[in-house]
Amino acid sequence: MAKQNNLSLLSFQKIYSTDTICRERLFKMRWPNGFICPKCGNKHYYFLEGRNLYQCSNCKYQASVTAGTIFHKSRTSLKKWFWAIYLVSKDKGGISALALKKHINVCYQTAWLMLHKIRNAMNLRDMDYDLLTLVEVKKRVIIGKRKKDLVIEVAISSKTDRPKFAKVRLIEGEGDKLADKGYKKLSEYEKNKRKEVMRWLNLLISNMRSVLNGTYHCGCREHLQLYLDEYCYRFNRRFWEKELFNRLLFASVKFKAITYAELTG
Repeated sequence: MAKQNNLSLLSFQKIYSTDTICRERLFKMRWPNGFICPKCGNKHYYFLEGRNLYQCSNCKYQASVTAGTIFHKSRTSLKKWFWAIYLVSKDKGGISALALKKHINVCYQTAWLMLHKIRNAMNLRDMDYDLLTLVEVKKRVIIGKRKKDLVIEVAISSKTDRPKFAKVRLIEGEGDKLADKGYKKLSEYEKNKRKEVMRWLNLLISNMRSVLNGTYHCGCREHLQLYLDEYCYRFNRRFWEKELFNRLLFASVKFKAITYAELTG
């Protein structure tokens, strides 16, 4: 995944001005070394312009750059999808479906579904990483007007031995059991490290509450875990803000889309 310089609003608008350009970017991400047929491995193809498909010259298999991505079967243009990913990556506080609806000129339901597909890609991308966990802490946090039980996994930095990454999981009910991962208890660490972890945790929770209550108000009560995943994804990459659009676009290409039925079923 190539690094990318920070894109200003004007630069982004100029670079990704058409669906064709966006499709070419996805092509390079799907096949960085040139087209390879998913079925037979052939490297030669014909582009079917009317259907935006790449047909293998050997087995005639027709491949799409959006297949297996969050863009699959979406009626929304790639240009608007790129704008949505850009806006999500650039705002530290996140962006609501109502704001996205106004920015890219789609209906509210479309904006809502697009954002949840992006959040799900964030979650799946972070699941690829196994944190070197320092401690697991259960906290009761007020989100909106309701108290929620959250479990926060804190990872240390190998260079400074200080907390650096986090994962947050929502505990839905009293009967939910946590997997035994062999984490140490906070009380097992020396006093200075306990203080550092709790100071860091309290800052994390305070900022998270501000984002959820400020940007989404009560809108994050349903599918709260996806909103927590979005916050952690952005928080864990706070030192790579210039690369966030590129990283999020990579995650969007790597993972399949969550469907409306899965979200509402």
